[in-house]
Amino acid sequence: MNTRLLDLLKAVVNLPTAPYHEQYVDQFINQWVPSLDAGKLLTSRRDRAGNIYLQYYYRPRSKRKLVFEAHSDHPGFVSLNRSRKGQLKAVFRGGVRYECFAGGRARFWLPESSGTQHSLHALPHINGRWIPAEITSVMPGRQSNEKVVQLAGVDASLPPGSIGMWDIPDARVKRDILYARACDDLAGVAAALAALEELVLRKARTSLTVLITRAEEVGFAGSLAAIMNHEVEQTASVIGLETSSLQPESPQGGGPVVRVGDKTSIFSDRLTRFIGATAADLAYGTNDFYWQRRLMHGGTCDTTAFQAFGYDAAGICLALGNYHNMCKPTTRISEALRGGPHIAAETINVNDFSNLVTLLVAIAESLHKYNPDASALKSRLSKMYRQDQRRLLFAHKLNKIT
Repeated sequence: MNTRLLDLLKAVVNLPTAPYHEQYVDQFINQWVPSLDAGKLLTSRRDRAGNIYLQYYYRPRSKRKLVFEAHSDHPGFVSLNRSRKGQLKAVFRGGVRYECFAGGRARFWLPESSGTQHSLHALPHINGRWIPAEITSVMPGRQSNEKVVQLAGVDASLPPGSIGMWDIPDARVKRDILYARACDDLAGVAAALAALEELVLRKARTSLTVLITRAEEVGFAGSLAAIMNHEVEQTASVIGLETSSLQPESPQGGGPVVRVGDKTSIFSDRLTRFIGATAADLAYGTNDFYWQRRLMHGGTCDTTAFQAFGYDAAGICLALGNYHNMCKPTTRISEALRGGPHIAAETINVNDFSNLVTLLVAIAESLHKYNPDASALKSRLSKMYRQDQRRLLFAHKLNKIT
């Protein structure tokens, strides 16, 4: 895995984020786009809901619209106010079990400036510092996906609206495993950005939109806004990029997972077949590219939303350890990478990530080969039957058993 790719992955997964509070990811991307010096090859825009659209376009060989989608939030805290006893009240949004808060620690981001300008091709840096806090209680919030949390030991300078995450250090790699506060889905965002960097570098003849959505962890809010407001053309092929809780049959180190479906839906067979064929072509004759094809049923992702509204939609994911930072007290992981007895760093395999980027670039470059018409498979099967099978089936009559 090259240094630039790893640096980009670490920079993105270290960003503070929470549902409806993805502004630091937005700020990072806002600085990252001009740093590429891509000119007219890469443009960006935001819709009214705050979703980001990064459009790569250079002499495409296909009129088909291709979208890579990843979400920029992760389960997290947002500070509200202080009680008379000096404790901090915060809201937590996202799917984390109540028992995981017991003995848990958080950290809140305090920005120190609006960020600095960076030289060409340098990765952006978001300036600020983390303020630690200890969870003292948790109770249900007004919405089903909200919890109200009380925290102690928080610096008095922390303003309302500050983003909090579990008290886990910045990303590090050990034996090909990346440990981070938030792989889900900032690793998907990083993969999409890395694919764009490679397309710009190659000046690839294709067209691609990277859609960075908001608030997936509270019911696909950003994706639903893009769908309901017709921001994504109905004829587009949408590939959701995710991390998904690893299963015994989908280990880390086995490569990116071409996702047949999630907990709720089975995805487009045509688009999934195209992704799988592209992956198989990459793997042919080499030991450097690995991939898997599995039903990842650990949760429901944005692809299901696009599928429900009639889009040609599929998914690719990375096998994720410690989904939403949840773990058992007996989980074997360094205490330095824990945010409490039931909380730990999420993990992905960095080689899986590198192969995911390779696959995304190949999909974008092979778009002109994709035929979503179901008749293509029907024609191929009919040809097989006409060429040999019909002749062999009917050339000889079965001998009667006497």
